[in-house]
Amino acid sequence: MSDNYATAVLYKADTERESHNRAAGVDAEDYILVDSLCAELNRCLGVECSSFQDLRYKHIKNDACIPIISNYIPQFANIGFALELITQHFWRKGNKECSDFLERWTLELKANGRLSKAAENTLDNAFVKIQDKSKQDFLIGLICEKDAFPFTMEMLGRWKSEAALPIIIKRLEVDTIKTSAITALGKYKDISILPHIEPFINSTKAGERKAAARAVKQIKNLRIQ
Repeated sequence: MSDNYATAVLYKADTERESHNRAAGVDAEDYILVDSLCAELNRCLGVECSSFQDLRYKHIKNDACIPIISNYIPQFANIGFALELITQHFWRKGNKECSDFLERWTLELKANGRLSKAAENTLDNAFVKIQDKSKQDFLIGLICEKDAFPFTMEMLGRWKSEAALPIIIKRLEVDTIKTSAITALGKYKDISILPHIEPFINSTKAGERKAAARAVKQIKNLRIQ
């Protein structure tokens, strides 16, 4: 089965599900927002879309779509709509508008107690895709809590952020799963970090053992098979 065929099958099924939800009045107010967003994208950018599934599956190359979509994201009652739009349209490397909006929205979600695990996972991936180094202070703030934003933590390790280092070391103690913290520390390639990593070579968890072995090799500048 080709990727195009599989995508077409999924799109058809999702479109039928959306039609059913609309007819049943599910997420009715959010679909009103969807229709307004589609109309605005069509009017302003010539983007042909008439459903939420069009927005989920269509790749809009024009970065001018970002401020338009950003206006709608905070308005969705069902945050799942917002998260799907972010995943599809905001993974733009180096895009300052994406980065600035997601910073504001993340802080708003946290302040309102709406930063669910699903929202965190979406934002975690988005920050890694965008890779905005000017946001280091903000990103470091995100990783201060245990288990939070693991991929962002690994990215800070790749950037060799000195300010993030003590936080990552602390997360070796508090995280439910330590793999991302171990991986992040290995990126520093600092021999003084070895004592923090080496105990995990004998971890009872296979993922932690593998991450620790790889991190030790990176720090010792050994060839990784």
